[in-house]
Amino acid sequence: MIREASPRDLGWIAVLEEKCFPKYPYPRWFLAMLHSISPSLFLVYEADGRIIGYASTIIRRRIICHLMSLCVEPSMRRRGVGRALLDETERRSREAGCSTLRLEVSYVNMPALRLYSSLGYRPAYFKPGYYPGGEPALVMYKALLLGRDKL
Repeated sequence: MIREASPRDLGWIAVLEEKCFPKYPYPRWFLAMLHSISPSLFLVYEADGRIIGYASTIIRRRIICHLMSLCVEPSMRRRGVGRALLDETERRSREAGCSTLRLEVSYVNMPALRLYSSLGYRPAYFKPGYYPGGEPALVMYKALLLGRDKL
């Protein structure tokens, strides 16, 4: 089940964030800030009463939605959880009036790159030094206009 995250979920989300991104997890205070900015675009995937994934998105310049984080419990990956979270994020982003969804991803994260590409996200450019330690990020975009899912 996908639902909007509540403030009481943030502790579990922070634990999940550390499992997904052990080198550079978002701290709980940052997750709380993201939740306060766009609560309707901060989603959790819940199964059997526990949170196994989440997606956090904020709106920039009123028309660009920015996926800040997509995280799935490592033992639950490759079961459609990330795809379901992205589908719901895209639907809600359209409803919010966004014409584009943007994200950053590590260029070495092949499972994420395959997922995003399969859903119509297209590479735009690299951001040097984006991640701690100097690793660059690949910026990807997807057009959301008029129900079209591909650029």
